[in-house]
Amino acid sequence: LGQLPPDSTQWGLTLAARRRRYRELMGRYEAAMNSRGTEEEVALAHQISIDVPRTATDLPLFSQSPVRESLARILYLRAVSHPVSGYVQGFNDILTPFLATFLSRLMAGSMKEWDISRVPPERLVEAESDCFWCFCRFLDTIEDYFVREQPGIRRCLARLERVVQRVDEGLHAHLASQDVDYLHFAFRWFNCLLVR
Repeated sequence: LGQLPPDSTQWGLTLAARRRRYRELMGRYEAAMNSRGTEEEVALAHQISIDVPRTATDLPLFSQSPVRESLARILYLRAVSHPVSGYVQGFNDILTPFLATFLSRLMAGSMKEWDISRVPPERLVEAESDCFWCFCRFLDTIEDYFVREQPGIRRCLARLERVVQRVDEGLHAHLASQDVDYLHFAFRWFNCLLVR
């Protein structure tokens, strides 16, 4: 994702700077959670707090309180630092593999057995910070999938239509004769691909 410079001797400095910046951002989340943010920020924090418990309910890791707090902070801070796309339901599902990957550096054994309470809080915040920056970088590459009119997904739909027309002209002609727009059935496919 290009999060670290090519020169590995600079990695430590880069990580330290990003982790400091993330700690500064964390205060903004705490303000919103304590109703000291703007009305919009408090509403955003509330919406995220509703969505986080619905995240990866089949994995015990994501029901642990420290992990839920990390999810909520990352989602909130990403939304307020990227107001064009803000927060979109489903971002929590995109975030989970990132967070699991960064937590895996701190845990041993099967993810189903991880107990985050064993991780020192400082190390957890470091993993959360590293996750935040990579998650933001990834979403930056697909942000136009989540803005008004969703031009990114519409480009994918147009590309799909061209591929079907080239690979299976009969199917393409049938869909056209029935006035079936690719938007009607494939829009959700592309959203699902981003999440799963």
